Amino acid sequence: MDSPLTASLSPSFPRSSITQSPLFHAGCVLLLAAWLLGVDGGWLFGQDLGALGLTDRDEGSNAEAAREMLETGDWISPTLNYEPRYAKPAFVYWLISGSYAVFGINEFAARLPSALSGLCLLLLQYVFIRKWAGPTVAILASFMLLLNLEFLGINRLVLTDPELVVFTTLAGYSFWHALHHEQTRRWFFAVFYLAMGCGMLVKGPVGIIIPLVGVIPYLTLTRQWSAFWQRGFPLVGIVLVAAVAAPWYLMMFQIHGEAYWAAAQANTSGRFMNPMEGHGGTLFFYVPVILVGFFPWSACLPFVLYHTLKRWKTYWQGQGLASQEQQLEVFLSLWVVGLLVFFTLSATRLPHYIYPAFPASAVLVAIWWKRLLNEECPAGLTASTRLLIGVGYILGIALMSVPAVFQLFMKQIAKEFPGAVELELS
Repeated sequence: MDSPLTASLSPSFPRSSITQSPLFHAGCVLLLAAWLLGVDGGWLFGQDLGALGLTDRDEGSNAEAAREMLETGDWISPTLNYEPRYAKPAFVYWLISGSYAVFGINEFAARLPSALSGLCLLLLQYVFIRKWAGPTVAILASFMLLLNLEFLGINRLVLTDPELVVFTTLAGYSFWHALHHEQTRRWFFAVFYLAMGCGMLVKGPVGIIIPLVGVIPYLTLTRQWSAFWQRGFPLVGIVLVAAVAAPWYLMMFQIHGEAYWAAAQANTSGRFMNPMEGHGGTLFFYVPVILVGFFPWSACLPFVLYHTLKRWKTYWQGQGLASQEQQLEVFLSLWVVGLLVFFTLSATRLPHYIYPAFPASAVLVAIWWKRLLNEECPAGLTASTRLLIGVGYILGIALMSVPAVFQLFMKQIAKEFPGAVELELS
């Protein structure tokens, strides 16, 4: 029963107030993200998107290729220094060129598509996870995805990965939704296939491989292959993927012939089989990448994955799981582990390759944090969370000093990293 004080306040502050609205929650996440990513001129470290010059070869190459596309008006064949550039498909160059056309040729315009992709990813995270696991998990998962080092770094660079992860995450989440919701199954399977087609337009076959790394093990473990063949319309899906991606690839092959085909193979299977451009590393390369890149939430991730593995055993023994949330855990954990294995087996290794695993990782940690808040968690997670909070206090104090340190050493940074110069492409 409500207390007299609660009863007296209820007419002025109803339970269905705007602060409990899904739109309000999503808006808060997106506004914070816009500020942190520098879209509105601010950022966690006091630097907006255009404050720092292009920092490495990939940023410079992508920005210049988009500038040349805008200059030449050739929207099919990307170039770099006016020579054919076969490394990546044209999708990201289209976005950057459009940004140049609106905001001019500068660092802000070059990085804006990446920052907006980060906002889109957060919106996907919130909308889908709220539907499956409730508002608490959705808010936690969105903030955990936003507030980690790799997200804040990658979505402020001129790379193809921010757009890729939007489409691969949309594909994976749409597959899950279609498999578990009869009324909208047909539409979300269509989104699943279309998103993979868009992912292939962003970065090649990996745009299809990343979602399937989670989908195939899940269908196998849960013995749902027959249901997928009957209800997932795989033949229609192949047509949808091809309808999105094939026209550009066919035009490139028609224009450039065998030269494009050879370069495309070198940048796909070649990268997997052999380390390219000196980007190798040991089999444990991604362990510190995840620990640092997904910090601070990586402190909880090993514990979460360990306990979720027990649910794999339940499914493997032919038993179902009690709740949709537990089934979601199985799917997401299979996806995270599958991506870790896949990119570890690849001979070419880079820190941002594992970024597609971060949205699912954030959801897994958020589910267990909700259980911790409800006092439904084992002691192990409680201990790791206390450790995380302690480290968070130290990190918070350190971050408060970052702007002053940055200003103090700015000249030295420019000297040590001469590539971090103003984008003078116009």
